[in-house]
Amino acid sequence: MNVAQETGALIRYYRKERQMTVEQLAAAICKSKSCVSKYETGQIAVDLPALYDIAAALDVRGAYPPTRYGVLFHESL
Repeated sequence: MNVAQETGALIRYYRKERQMTVEQLAAAICKSKSCVSKYETGQIAVDLPALYDIAAALDVRGAYPPTRYGVLFHESL
């Protein structure tokens, strides 16, 4: 699994934890449903501004859970 796939898996994990659809997340970050789906499958890498938007939309920050590439998100308390 590469970094784009691991990042995408975390995005999907937190989106589902928040009971949010792909369409809802896409609308929240002003991206297409197709773009969000490609982020989640690792078909395209998430750029840093989009990652910040996704983290804000999913109400996560910082650094959890750890991945092979470091820590990508931390749930807000």
